[in-house]
Amino acid sequence: MITTDHMLAAALVGEVALRRKLGWAGPIVAAVAGLIPDLDQVAIALFADGPFAYLKHHRGLSHSLLFAPVLAAVVAAVACLVCRSRKFGWMFLAALAGVLCQLALDWPTSYGTQLLNPITTTAYALDWIFIIDLYLTAILIVALVLVWRSRRHGGDYVRTGVRGLAAATAYLLFLGALHTMAVDRLDRQLASLGVDRDEVGQTACLPVPLMPMVWTACYTTPGRTHMGLVHVMGDAPIEFRILADAPPSAAIAAVGDDPRADAFFDFARLPVYEETIDEHGVSTVLVYDARFQGYMPGWGWVRRRPFQLRAVVSPDGRVVSLDRSRWAELPD
Repeated sequence: MITTDHMLAAALVGEVALRRKLGWAGPIVAAVAGLIPDLDQVAIALFADGPFAYLKHHRGLSHSLLFAPVLAAVVAAVACLVCRSRKFGWMFLAALAGVLCQLALDWPTSYGTQLLNPITTTAYALDWIFIIDLYLTAILIVALVLVWRSRRHGGDYVRTGVRGLAAATAYLLFLGALHTMAVDRLDRQLASLGVDRDEVGQTACLPVPLMPMVWTACYTTPGRTHMGLVHVMGDAPIEFRILADAPPSAAIAAVGDDPRADAFFDFARLPVYEETIDEHGVSTVLVYDARFQGYMPGWGWVRRRPFQLRAVVSPDGRVVSLDRSRWAELPD
């Protein structure tokens, strides 16, 4: 999720659970802690090496449930120094609440979050919500405003805050239910089309921004990635567009075997391959993740590829260069 939503949710938890123990420091420490895990992007830019360092490390250890207490302890220690407070335990709880809000909101997205790093670098993703969701943002903002207004007028601001958190949670669960309906629609259509399930590789239903009733349905078959829109409240069949893979080749196999590409292929859930060969027999292999080619309201199907691997392979099968190609665009 966008960082502002992390901070808003964390501030709301801080108001509900820690305002009475820490005063203004409760929601502020929680909100700051809700930002901290995303600072891994700064660390990656400064210290990580390799073309796919961002894909390997973002939402990695800093977003782990196992590392959350460490981050919270650091934030709490700094908060105690800044506030000249001896309430380390309460500061720690405020910071831990903020960090966990970050993880709780990142997990339902499609990007993937390494919740159990360093035990495993598996990225968990529920595919429930787009990274920017204005409806959730509005719920959190309204809840915070009502909490502040209630507290200012001597009302039961804790109850107000709990209701706000319940509304945000209910919205996320509502999206989860819609996602389940979209997946069911996709499965039923594949069955009605007579698609051989043994030929289907990956399937996914991904959120469409601002349109909770519409989802991008994806499935892969050998050499093809199929994408279409699922309207969960309608009965219209899904009309699929096809992203064609290049046929298997020695060059594509060489790229897949190159350890420098491991981070990319660990990240890409729906890889699509393209290959061109010049007059000298040199192959250029492009691989992008179809997960980021979904539908955007007012824009249509996304043409830009935010994460793309580009490799040059010599005629003898040697990978001459391998790098990340930034913001490439799909051809017409």
